[in-house]
Amino acid sequence: MSALHTLYTNRHAAALLRPRPFVEGVIGAAACSPEIPLPPQWMPWTFQPELGLQQEDAAGQQFTFDQITEALINALRETLANMRESKVLLPEDYNFDLSLGAGSKQAQWLTGFLFAHQQLQPLWQQAWELMQSSSQQQAEEAAQQLKHCLKVFSVLADPSAIASGDTALQQSLPAVAKTLPRALGEYQALADTLASYLPNQFESFTKRLD
Repeated sequence: MSALHTLYTNRHAAALLRPRPFVEGVIGAAACSPEIPLPPQWMPWTFQPELGLQQEDAAGQQFTFDQITEALINALRETLANMRESKVLLPEDYNFDLSLGAGSKQAQWLTGFLFAHQQLQPLWQQAWELMQSSSQQQAEEAAQQLKHCLKVFSVLADPSAIASGDTALQQSLPAVAKTLPRALGEYQALADTLASYLPNQFESFTKRLD
């Protein structure tokens, strides 16, 4: 995600933010949401919680909060553009690595993605309830599909912990990892379907920042 490169090559900005893969995962989940959250909602999720936004001045004057905000917005735009081109959300070089466990880039990305999804759960629930009022069967299928996607994400977000002491499960994890692009695609498609049940809010955040 080129929009974030400048931030993470500056130590002052990098000190404020969570690890880059985690932040990219947060942005990915925000972009996939049935309704894209406004920046004041999701941007705080990208900052180190123990620092808070008030620490920006103390971190140095080279990067102002406005510059960080602009880079994050551009990263969201870049993600949405990739989605429109049907590119996989997960960066190509974020590969499965059981030896690194939760410390791998892929696991960190998924941790950020799941964190943002959890924060956005009320929105997903609202959209699902609206779908349910229209079609009970479709809502049940959507719930099962989402459950499956989140299970895949959760297993790969901390593979060593999930597979601890279970040799058979450890051996199956590479196969599970191969299904990740498909699970992400299903998650995106489900979000798009649910979005159609939501009332337009701020014109879908300026028509998904097109």
